[in-house]
Amino acid sequence: MKYGIIGGTGIYDLNNNLTEKTIKTPYGPVEIQTIKIEEDEIIFLPRHGKGHQVLPHQVNYQGNIWALKEYGIQTILATAAVGSLRENLKIGDAVVLKDFIDFTQNRKNTFFDGEKGEIAHVSMADPYCQDLRNLLKKQGLSQEAIYVCTQGPRFETAAEINFYAQIGADVVGMTNVPEVVLAKELGLCYACIGIITNMATGLTTTEATGEEIIEAVNQKKTDLTQIFIKIFKEHQKTEKTCSCQTALIKV
Repeated sequence: MKYGIIGGTGIYDLNNNLTEKTIKTPYGPVEIQTIKIEEDEIIFLPRHGKGHQVLPHQVNYQGNIWALKEYGIQTILATAAVGSLRENLKIGDAVVLKDFIDFTQNRKNTFFDGEKGEIAHVSMADPYCQDLRNLLKKQGLSQEAIYVCTQGPRFETAAEINFYAQIGADVVGMTNVPEVVLAKELGLCYACIGIITNMATGLTTTEATGEEIIEAVNQKKTDLTQIFIKIFKEHQKTEKTCSCQTALIKV
């Protein structure tokens, strides 16, 4: 079986050799890393490109998700750095995303834009795979959160953060939309862990530095990679009850 991990900068402490590959897609080439673990192949896709050089609003989201599907992957677990909008969600915590609010602009957020004569709508009743979320809970990741996605690359103002909190968001980031939507359009089981790297603007008197954000992610990354591998194996044996393969409605 093949499984996908989308995140920042690589798989760590797995004691195996990584193989780098380039997958051609209709949306441009996508670089991935692959690793064999027993009979399974784990594919790691760096969301921001090799060396973390691509800004959130410039990520090739269509190419990334298409490449994983093209490579034969049906199950994806992702990580995303997020800022906390709630006092009880602290730096270093990990939350399971359960829903989202989209404040991005002008991103290519669908594979069905009408150019090829195909018209489709995708249900967002359950954007993140319920089966994977249940398995994450069994691994001790029980805190769920609503994610608000902003355009970036700037951080949000204190007024914006106050507004997002009032409309129900718990964490804020710049990358999970349209990634989650595109995965759902292709019928993939997708879930995402938000790693809290900073308190959002207005909740603290000091802004997080780039180094602090990277450190917070790195502290969680290895543990989450090991958890993801356990979940992939469990998901393979579990009867599927999610709606991921039936969410797309073509008209």
